[in-house]
Amino acid sequence: MKYLNRYLVAFFLCGLVVYLFVESKEKKILEASVSSASLQNTNSTKTAFQEVPKQLVNQVPVTTQRSQTSKSDQIDQLSSTKNPRDAYKAFQMVNACIQHESTSKVVLKPSELAGDQSLKDALALEEQQNAHICDGISQRQRDDRFKNLDVAIKGGVRGAATDYLNSGPLGDVNALVTRKTDPLVVEWKKQAVNQLEQTAKQGDLTSLMTLSNLYQSGEFTDQNQQLALTYAVANTEIRKNKLGDSIQDTNRLALMNNYINAMSVALTKEQIIKATSDGQKFATECCFTK
Repeated sequence: MKYLNRYLVAFFLCGLVVYLFVESKEKKILEASVSSASLQNTNSTKTAFQEVPKQLVNQVPVTTQRSQTSKSDQIDQLSSTKNPRDAYKAFQMVNACIQHESTSKVVLKPSELAGDQSLKDALALEEQQNAHICDGISQRQRDDRFKNLDVAIKGGVRGAATDYLNSGPLGDVNALVTRKTDPLVVEWKKQAVNQLEQTAKQGDLTSLMTLSNLYQSGEFTDQNQQLALTYAVANTEIRKNKLGDSIQDTNRLALMNNYINAMSVALTKEQIIKATSDGQKFATECCFTK
């Protein structure tokens, strides 16, 4: 039953990836990629947090001088405002470059491409689109990207705390595997979870879903199935308040309920009742009483 539950959760989580990715144009983030990897790659030498999302669309303030402003200047301008959302955009621009450099090093075997013209075309298109993604970005801006991310997290920008988790200690995701017992890595993990909990209390749906998956998998923090369900219920309650009556929204809600049902398999009736009550209370205190 333990393994059946793991695969049921993984199945519904894959569907949830689709929902989360289409929900927000601005945030094509790793909220679902963190959780999907954490449930499906438990025996891998990589950590779940080495999976990175596709680069985010560079977003900069619309001005008449946009076409004449270099990427480096755009990043500096966004950073200088000290506005949390601007800081997050600056982080995204630099991080997209770093992610591209990391993923571009992965070389597929000829056998993996053989006969799959659509994959070849997709890879070629992606390479073309990202050809200049790092143009003008300095080493200083790379080193300073976490300062911008910190501003975004403290400002409560949705998804920022999850991006911190995905980036690994000081940007080194391999440290989660190679330096597990390093006091600095251990402290970083505590900080990452604490930031997720704080932003979840502000209604960050991305943080709620990430926390649910972390406690479900037990690979990053102590496993706690009941707490995982609590965060999933809170996430769903908040989303229900935002969804409309369209067929698409109805399907999304059904998908989330299926995910919750799959998570509940390993819990007792009393645990389910408590987690559901706590999740509903969390959503009310966080987002419905202000």
